[in-house]
Amino acid sequence: MFSFRRNRRPEIPLAEPALPYPLTPRPPIAILSPYFPHSTIALKDAKTVAAPMSTIRSIDRQIWSPDFPVVVFSSVNEGLATDADRDYIWRNFGVPVFEYFLSEEGKIVARECEAHEGLHLDHPVPGLVTEEQCPCGRPGNRLLRLTAEDQQVNAII
Repeated sequence: MFSFRRNRRPEIPLAEPALPYPLTPRPPIAILSPYFPHSTIALKDAKTVAAPMSTIRSIDRQIWSPDFPVVVFSSVNEGLATDADRDYIWRNFGVPVFEYFLSEEGKIVARECEAHEGLHLDHPVPGLVTEEQCPCGRPGNRLLRLTAEDQQVNAII
């Protein structure tokens, strides 16, 4: 008598989108953003989170808390993270913040380094940057502020 075995392939989860993380080694990151819809790591399995500040404020620290610095997604619509936002994350989760500025299409166009002195831009944005060298030593322009008058940044980025 013949026996048939099912040749089933193990399910392989989709790879997590390429989200650069400012520290190494890169911990498992729950990416909570409509711009990154294919995140395969659930918040409960993550060691940190990358999300807009409004989403981070909705996380119940009694249920989950990060072990590594949080990435805050900012944009022209969301605005940059404020000192109050950073204080909130530190008070509630006990971890620092790294901020990533997203274009309207969800592309990362600027990132904060470990010096936390503005966001390093991939492309210069006239009128919104400083050309002073960052304390981290990396050359290039940095975004230091974003106000209501700076809405033209979307057309430039």
